[in-house]
Amino acid sequence: HLLFLCIGLFFLSSCSESQKSVNIALKKEGKTYLFSLMNKQNVVQQIAKGEMPAMMNSTVIVAEDGKLFMEASKIKTIANILGGSIEIFPKQETSFDGYFIEGETSVFSQSMKNKDTGEIGKIASIIEVRLSNESTEVSYPISWQVTPELKAIENCEIQSLTVKYSQHSDNEFTSKDFVMVNLEDINQFFGGHYSLRYDKNASLLYLEEK
Repeated sequence: HLLFLCIGLFFLSSCSESQKSVNIALKKEGKTYLFSLMNKQNVVQQIAKGEMPAMMNSTVIVAEDGKLFMEASKIKTIANILGGSIEIFPKQETSFDGYFIEGETSVFSQSMKNKDTGEIGKIASIIEVRLSNESTEVSYPISWQVTPELKAIENCEIQSLTVKYSQHSDNEFTSKDFVMVNLEDINQFFGGHYSLRYDKNASLLYLEEK
């Protein structure tokens, strides 16, 4: 991949990392809840003490042409949320109505298998993810090859994204291939219960219940 520099205000404004770190905001019955990575016990304790549970922009998305993508290997949490595995903790704050966490039931499973490539000494390693919809008893497969070369197999695609060449430099970028999944495809698999919207200014991914 080529290394390229962003020099000057014009280039710096248009040359940045493709992936954006966001938190998740759930809009349900006219109320807004923010996602916390803390477990249930810690969230309950923080709220009981009148404190805010820890939140961070731990979800990484790519917004492109009105579509939202996420790296296939990192969809477990968002898949569980879209699949309805959440727990809500009401707490009136200034600008939102409480918190939610990932539920205990997981819709996500992942495995890896090796496959013969037909060439001596070369083995293809394939990652298989399966999402399960309990209400329809249907599963959604996502699979991709990681070696000897990165390759999308089912319900995903390869995207070349702009990333920092080094964490120590703010104006050196390069491109890198990632296996990406369209979040709307996952949303539709679970019934399309949410409208997905990325708020760039607030660094929030809104999941608005329909």
